[in-house]
Amino acid sequence: MEWLKRETAGNLHTAQHQPEGKGTLVKVSARRYQALFNNASDAIFIRDMEGDIIEANEAAVTLTGYAHNELTGMHVSEFLTAESFKLVMKKQKALLGDETATQRYELEIIRKDGVRMNAESQTSLLTHNGRPIGVQCIVRDITERKRAEEALQESEERYRTVADFTYDWEYWIDSDGDLRYISPSCERMTGYRVDEFLRDPKLLDRIIHHDDYPVIAQHINAEFNSKEALHVDFRITSRSGEERWISHWCQPVYGNDGSWLGRRGSNRDITERKRVEEALRASEEGFRNIYEESPIGIELYDCDGRLLAVNRACLDIFGALNVAEVQGFKLFEDPNITDEVKQRLRRGETVRYEAPFSFEKVKKHKLYNISKSGIIQLNVLITPLDMKGEKHMGGYLAQIQDITERKWAENALRESEQNFRNSLDNSPLGIRIVTAEGELLYANQAILNIYGYSSIEELKATPIKERYTPESHADINYGYVWLQLLS
Repeated sequence: MEWLKRETAGNLHTAQHQPEGKGTLVKVSARRYQALFNNASDAIFIRDMEGDIIEANEAAVTLTGYAHNELTGMHVSEFLTAESFKLVMKKQKALLGDETATQRYELEIIRKDGVRMNAESQTSLLTHNGRPIGVQCIVRDITERKRAEEALQESEERYRTVADFTYDWEYWIDSDGDLRYISPSCERMTGYRVDEFLRDPKLLDRIIHHDDYPVIAQHINAEFNSKEALHVDFRITSRSGEERWISHWCQPVYGNDGSWLGRRGSNRDITERKRVEEALRASEEGFRNIYEESPIGIELYDCDGRLLAVNRACLDIFGALNVAEVQGFKLFEDPNITDEVKQRLRRGETVRYEAPFSFEKVKKHKLYNISKSGIIQLNVLITPLDMKGEKHMGGYLAQIQDITERKWAENALRESEQNFRNSLDNSPLGIRIVTAEGELLYANQAILNIYGYSSIEELKATPIKERYTPESHADINYGYVWLQLLS
């Protein structure tokens, strides 16, 4: 088991990022989103074939309530219900039958605090040299959606019971091609009643979306010549003019004597599913674009610290002309990174730091052609892309921000504050600042001299009534922070 974990951990990155030609890394990164693993909004788990978790991102920590160090090494059965764990293993078996497939299914997760939640998992197999070594699971919390679906299902259950005990739009076409039965559910999907379909056999043809006519024509052609169940998705235009997606299944119907009685059809409204799928595709496309469009500089290095990929923002920060200029740049030979940071990275630690970056060092070592000069200030986060504590890293993800302007503003603010403090300290006027409750916040030397105290602590220790006549003390308004000037 431990050997397999090490083997899996050492190959998860390389198995998904083997170079096959120009541009391959970017394609693989887009497909697996490996470079942005820890920034994904969905929980991502990478586990071995026995179910032990090798790695999990921050979203997985939030989803389960377990800390990262608790998740790594944990068996998935520890936070899944028994039924969900059986399903996970069943889907894994299906993946082994088709290694290129992706399995999508729903799970029930038990968080660390004991709360149960519904989730949707999209699972794919990880292989190395043709051998399965692990499974990648992208998990999304669908608890609220399930609650809404369950509420809707309870509401519709009463309708299905009345409407011939069926929710889907069912029908039966006999061997002569005549419509013999259609369920009342047709009205819910199309807006047309049962009697309208029975009176007008061509009504269904007319409400089919014109772009889907070729698909339906081909399906009908095969429908009456097949003994198998057939499936097709198509669109209809309802009575109200709304476009809706229908998932259609049909199969032959036989009598007790084996005679062919026609075909039974079942139509399910999958409009919402199609919308969700389309939204998911758009979301995934946007997620893939994050790498290139992010305002944060992003670099991806291999396990030896050689630069594999870099986004546009990073090229702009470092003044590189194009990707080719920096391809193969060596992280551990960067003169702008301290030895301490390099040692921590080699130990598999995540490192965040702020430091100056000198373009002159780049020029001196002839690292790459640059269009900038001088020194900028950077905020850098470098994360090893593998199990913490393992000897061999799978790679490194670096995220860089140019904070030069922020640093300049901070320095200017500190200088301004210091100048203001100096003006108070050196003022010939006695100055003190008091809160609304009468608490002394500040007093300069001049006011200490006026009151005859040697330190601000001594002044604080003296009750305020002792510093004024009764008449003066009565005139003091403590309803706000106030500044007193005395000469």
